[in-house]
Amino acid sequence: MHFQVIKDDYYNKLIKDLKDKVPEFQSVFDEEDGVYPILGEFSRFVIENINDEILSKKSFEFIDHAVHVGGNETEDAIVLQIFQPVYDDELLVAKARNHLSGKALEIFEKFKKRYDEDSH
Repeated sequence: MHFQVIKDDYYNKLIKDLKDKVPEFQSVFDEEDGVYPILGEFSRFVIENINDEILSKKSFEFIDHAVHVGGNETEDAIVLQIFQPVYDDELLVAKARNHLSGKALEIFEKFKKRYDEDSH
């Protein structure tokens, strides 16, 4: 049986794109540290600025874009590092739902359901 490996070319551009789209976010990590610690830090940035309409809009537009153009690696990193910390607070969940759209909202809801099932 032959399996086709689908390469996620966007994953390697994720951090550069984040810096371009949300310049207000500054990470203590370097790109060499990898995507996961930077996205974990970005998650805290999103949560801390959830009531700042301009920063929230920019942040969630980046997330929407990343999920839309990225592949599985990008999606996994965003779900684990950004969405999961949001799932613990229903107010954050509601605000995220207001900002997300398309594929990003579908992924958010799919993994929120799994997260809730695993939490009970």
